[in-house]
Amino acid sequence: MTAWERAAHRLADARRRHPLAVMPGHVLSPMDAQQTVSISRDVIASCEPKVHSPRR
Repeated sequence: MTAWERAAHRLADARRRHPLAVMPGHVLSPMDAQQTVSISRDVIASCEPKVHSPRR
């Protein structure tokens, strides 16, 4: 087994153990790994704490 074959074998093993492992020729951005989900402004607004104006 040549050095190139050993390296390819080790990289393939690492990729099988963890699919997000960065391998030469198999780089995938985490932002590209999944579909984008749209969240409406109403949902975001409902999660933010309400700011009360100070009483005078």
